[in-house]
Amino acid sequence: MIKGMKKAAAALLVPAVLLTGCSVNFGKQVYDNEEMIGADYDRYNADYFSQSTEGNTMSGSAEKLEGMRTIKKFDSSGEGEISLTYDLNVSSGRAKIALVAPDGAVMIPGECTAEEEETTGSEQYEAVEGEYRIKLVGDEGTKLEYEITIETGVDA
Repeated sequence: MIKGMKKAAAALLVPAVLLTGCSVNFGKQVYDNEEMIGADYDRYNADYFSQSTEGNTMSGSAEKLEGMRTIKKFDSSGEGEISLTYDLNVSSGRAKIALVAPDGAVMIPGECTAEEEETTGSEQYEAVEGEYRIKLVGDEGTKLEYEITIETGVDA
């Protein structure tokens, strides 16, 4: 009887181990998929995420970021340009900054890997009317720090 109970317990344990051993890596699913990045939702895991905002500048850091997270939403009247200046530091994994237009179109002003360590730049985009989103996208186990400034001609 005990031998049968051990077999039953083992039969239950194996599926439980398989289920808990499989974690979904949203970073791998999302990182190169512009359709998912452009979607109006977030899909991510992170052990730590911190952000502060001063005026039109956002600064923050994340550890073990996998997937995509919206860090800012702002409206545009459709006049002029949107200017995005960034500094992205990656110490593990790879990350990118995505600017998502009101129609879901995705622009990638900056991308960085741990091998490159840091990328900085400034990009300008012709504005269209509607809500924009800025997302951070991380691959597996990404550790990063960032500073992003947005200038739109209107309060962002």
